[in-house]
Amino acid sequence: MRADIISFKKLEQICASPQWRHVLHPCLYIDGVLFAVSAAPEIPMPEVWLPWVVKNQGGIQQKHIDQLMGVLLERLKSRLSSMRDERFYLPERCQFEAQSSNQDLTDWLTGLLVGHQQLESVWQDAWQHMLKGAPEEQAALRRDLSHCLRMFSTFADPTLAIQQAKETGNLSLEGKLAQIFLSFPKALQQYVDISGKLVSYLPNQFELYQEPIAPVATPKKPGKK
Repeated sequence: MRADIISFKKLEQICASPQWRHVLHPCLYIDGVLFAVSAAPEIPMPEVWLPWVVKNQGGIQQKHIDQLMGVLLERLKSRLSSMRDERFYLPERCQFEAQSSNQDLTDWLTGLLVGHQQLESVWQDAWQHMLKGAPEEQAALRRDLSHCLRMFSTFADPTLAIQQAKETGNLSLEGKLAQIFLSFPKALQQYVDISGKLVSYLPNQFELYQEPIAPVATPKKPGKK
């Protein structure tokens, strides 16, 4: 866990630094994006996902880019290591409290959902390969993934989720959210496990991770069978 803490602190520091604070999205948003990237069936190269964590492309100074990429890749590598060790967690600041804005949790989950959306083509390609190899298993996995994404969306914007639930006659969701949130690590694990099952149907999977700042190849998911 020590490496997780160190990599996150470095991410916090660079997001708060004068040369980057007006260029990058919030720290927890970026961490959510990196979770989605590390959990994808195939991990894209950094030049693909770098624009997803930057809110002001024109503010990037080339002389600082190596520093930024070093921090981002260290955090990505830490997430991959946690998944390999089957440790699934939200950052400590990401808690849910009723009648609270829960902005840190919103930022992290918004980043995760944006990352997943950006990687939709990667997921769809993996689904297509699974359809050829084990079509009978796909329906259940798709339902599980939809459940995970609904849970992420609910806690990304609880107010909207409660409103929509009331509109459909579900008046009890608001009182259940705190209890549901306790199962969040399990939902994160299920999300990663679904990706892992899809990976097994992809061709030419191999284990490779380049050290920063070298480009990241498309490694086989850690901990996947």
